[in-house]
Amino acid sequence: MLTRETLKVVRVDLDQALAAVAKKHGLKFTVGNIRFSSDSFRTTLNAAETAPVSQAASMTNASTAISRATETACKMHGMDPTKYYRLMDGTPVKVIDYVPRRPKFPFIVQTVTGRKYKVTATHIKNMVTMGAVV
Repeated sequence: MLTRETLKVVRVDLDQALAAVAKKHGLKFTVGNIRFSSDSFRTTLNAAETAPVSQAASMTNASTAISRATETACKMHGMDPTKYYRLMDGTPVKVIDYVPRRPKFPFIVQTVTGRKYKVTATHIKNMVTMGAVV
């Protein structure tokens, strides 16, 4: 008969066994909630690849890395994604993301202080005509 205490022990053993497999194959496992009855239990198991150490070391900063879609969208609007531009109020901002599934506000810009704003493509065109700051 399965009890909560028995399943706590089973979960610890399961985590230890999965840790060995994860290390061998370069994966990260996540075990979900355990649901059980008197004679059986079930859980979800999710696996994800981990970045190799050499690849992780070569990455600059995941939050500042710009996607290919963002870079392409910036170039389509005549904007250099590595430069800062001014908003209408004079605040310097940099394009950090482009979300094509949002037709009204597809661009996300970030100020020097870290505040993020959603802006329209028209706003991006206006920023380009004002010129780059840095």
